[in-house]
Parts: sequence; C-alpha cells; structure tokens
Amino acid sequence: LPLSHSDAAEKTKLSNKNLDRMGFTKYEKAGDGFYEKKAGKGPDVISRD
Repeated sequence: LPLSHSDAAEKTKLSNKNLDRMGFTKYEKAGDGFYEKKAGKGPDVISRD
C-alpha cells in the first residue's frame, strides 16, 4: 500500500537533485555560522556575518 507521506516519498521529494530541479536552493550547516550550498543556484557558501 503506497502512502504519499511515507519516509521514502519524503526523502525523494527533499533530495538535493529534486530540490535543484524544482528551482529551490538548499544549504546545510558546515561549521560555526557557515552554510554550504548542496542544491540549486546561489552563493557556494554563506555566513551569518
């Protein structure tokens, strides 16, 4: 029984490849106040300063 809100479906929808394809940008925390781009367009690194 496939569910639209299963863990596998959520991981697929929020994958870096899918987010990039849909026009979103995703950043992940890389250190103290720094974030690295994992998907999409934009600066490669952003900081809180």
